[in-house]
Amino acid sequence: MGVLIASKSFIENKKDILDKFLLEYDRSTSMVKRNPPDVQNIAENIGLMSSDLAKLSIPKYNSIYIHSEKMKSNIIDILSIVNSFSPDLIGNKLPLDDFYYFK
Repeated sequence: MGVLIASKSFIENKKDILDKFLLEYDRSTSMVKRNPPDVQNIAENIGLMSSDLAKLSIPKYNSIYIHSEKMKSNIIDILSIVNSFSPDLIGNKLPLDDFYYFK
């Protein structure tokens, strides 16, 4: 699982850049699942990995873009677990609603 973290000032001052990044991230994660051969070629052409290695890796690719209340509930579930055994890792409390960014 991965999470994108941005400062409040970045979100306020660069919202257009953030929204474009999120849109492109969503498109790219979808493209891997829809067009594996194209992604294999791209990976090889940019020198990321060979087409053969990409062909083996793509079926195991599980990145998705979640941009809704589901994202918030997933994060709360994880932070609740952390909070139960070491609250100091998350500031001794679960974050408030303004912690989350929704487009």
